[in-house]
Amino acid sequence: PASMHKETSENGMAFSFPFVRTAIRHSAVSSRNANKNPITQKISGYNITNWVNTFAGEHSNQYLWTPLGHSLLVAILSCFFAILFGGSVAYLITRTNLRFKKFISSVFIFPYIMPQWTLALFWYNLFISTNCPGGHIGEIQALTGWAAPTWLCYGPFPIAMVLGLHYAPFAYILMGGILRNMDANLEEAATILNVPRWKIFTKITVPILKPAILSTILLVFSSAISSYTVAATLFFYHKPSNRCWPPAHNHHSLNCSPYSCPGGGTTHANAPPAPP
Repeated sequence: PASMHKETSENGMAFSFPFVRTAIRHSAVSSRNANKNPITQKISGYNITNWVNTFAGEHSNQYLWTPLGHSLLVAILSCFFAILFGGSVAYLITRTNLRFKKFISSVFIFPYIMPQWTLALFWYNLFISTNCPGGHIGEIQALTGWAAPTWLCYGPFPIAMVLGLHYAPFAYILMGGILRNMDANLEEAATILNVPRWKIFTKITVPILKPAILSTILLVFSSAISSYTVAATLFFYHKPSNRCWPPAHNHHSLNCSPYSCPGGGTTHANAPPAPP
C-alpha cells in the first residue's frame, strides 16, 4: 500500500505539473501583454506604481481627490439638512400644540420608506427649467413661470437636499425620543427665571440632544457617502464645448462609451464634439 501510494502521488504530480506550469506561464504572459491598457500601453493590475499614481500621480486630483471632496461635501450637507428637517419636526411635535401631530408623525417616515431615486426624480421634474442646459419646462415653471437656475436642478445642493429629506426620519426618531423623555423641569425652571427661549434652547435642549445629533450624523454620513442613485439622477456635466445628459434620463447612456462624455452621459447632438 505504501508503494502504491507513492506511485499514485508521483503519477499525480507528473500529470498535474504540465497544467501548473502552463497556468504560471499563461499568467506571466497575461501580466505582460493582456493587462496593458490599450490607450496608455501601461501594465495594469495591483502594483506599487499604480498605488502611487492613484494617490500622488499626474491624474490623482481628477480621479481621486476631487471626487472624494465632492462626496464629502454632499455627505456633510446631507447631515445638516437631515438634522434641520428631522430635528425641526421633532421639536414641533414634542414642544408645541401643533395640530394633527399623529398624522404628521406618520407621514414624516414616508421619505425614508420611498426609494431614493423616486425623490430624486420628483425633484428633477419639479425644478427642471429652460435655464438648465438641456432642460425643459418643469412643474414649477409651468405653474408660476419662474425658471429655476441650474444649481437648483443639478449639482451638490439638490443631491444633498434629497438625501437630507430621505434620511431626515433618522433625526426625527432619535431626537424625538430624547425630547419626549427629557425632564421638563429643566426648561420650566429656566422659564420661571425669565431666561429667553433661544437661551433655553441653546443651553439646555441642545446639550441634551448631543448624543442623538452625533448618532444622526454617523448614520446619515455613512449612508449618504455610499449613495449613488441620487447623484446619478441629479448629476449634470457641462462644458461650453461638451454637453452631457444625465445618465438616468437618457436611453442611450447604456451604449455610450465613458470616453465620449466625462461623467457617464452622452454627448448632446447639437453641441460640438469635445476637444481631444
